[in-house]
Amino acid sequence: MKLERLKQRLAVALMAGILAVFSYTVYAATGKDDTLFDLTALQAESLDKPGGLQEISLYANNTIAEEDTELWERFFGQVMVRNTVLPTLIPGFPDADKRNGKTIIIVPGGGYQFVSIENEGFGIARQLQNAGYTTFILKYRLPHTPEDPQQNIVALAKLFSSLGEKKLADHQPAVDDLAAALKLVSSRSAEWGVDPRQIGVIGFSAGARTVIRLLENHSEASLAQHVALIYPPMSHTVKNGPRPPLFLTIAADDPLFSQGGMALPQAWYRQSRNIEFHLFSSGGHGFGSRPSGSTSDIWMANYLSWLEHHKAM
Repeated sequence: MKLERLKQRLAVALMAGILAVFSYTVYAATGKDDTLFDLTALQAESLDKPGGLQEISLYANNTIAEEDTELWERFFGQVMVRNTVLPTLIPGFPDADKRNGKTIIIVPGGGYQFVSIENEGFGIARQLQNAGYTTFILKYRLPHTPEDPQQNIVALAKLFSSLGEKKLADHQPAVDDLAAALKLVSSRSAEWGVDPRQIGVIGFSAGARTVIRLLENHSEASLAQHVALIYPPMSHTVKNGPRPPLFLTIAADDPLFSQGGMALPQAWYRQSRNIEFHLFSSGGHGFGSRPSGSTSDIWMANYLSWLEHHKAM
């Protein structure tokens, strides 16, 4: 296998918000049994935070941390954020003539190592705003990762080499931040011109895992009138808590579907028939907001239709 093929796989994985690197692939591409050496040749570009970006602090006076250590980077054409210690909401508003008074909180993925802010954040928000929804992207707290971009690539490769084989560990700060986000949006709904009875949540990959843990463990879950899980860990069934209307989608060639199969939707269906489930034949992990030429490209149209026509919406 050529090194270029390895780069293509890495690009697809990063668009997902998950970096999945398999040691045998590197070996086949280079003939060397030294994964770290080869991965350091891959480039990540350090970025400044976008100028004029509006952010709303989740916690008064930034009491969680005193110093912003956040890093913005571009890798294979995708922007990601890591080392976040000051969680915020990034608001987005539809044109006045499109505004429907409904809002959706977006929880990007990233394996709790970074936030896939472009593919599963800004790109999703733009589509929802165009359909009339006010959006809030949750930029949640993350564990510390190596500040050097190349060292971080190596660390991610080692960490995500078992994608679809091991369960993703919990990251409680992200769940707490989502609970705080729901409470904040609900309490300031009049200020932002949205209906507090029409707040939804959509989570991608690790972000979907965050939504599941919110439902199980936080009373603020009752503020979410509907939830969407986009390529979630399919082995992580929802053990307890409320069952709001659920939209769930994943591709059959996603390692997380291979790992968990139908466990999540079947368990939900046994407790609530208020579920819409789309299984696409192809799309891999992380199709997000970027078309890939696979059947999963229509997932957003399906989601918007569900939001529009579901009786609970």
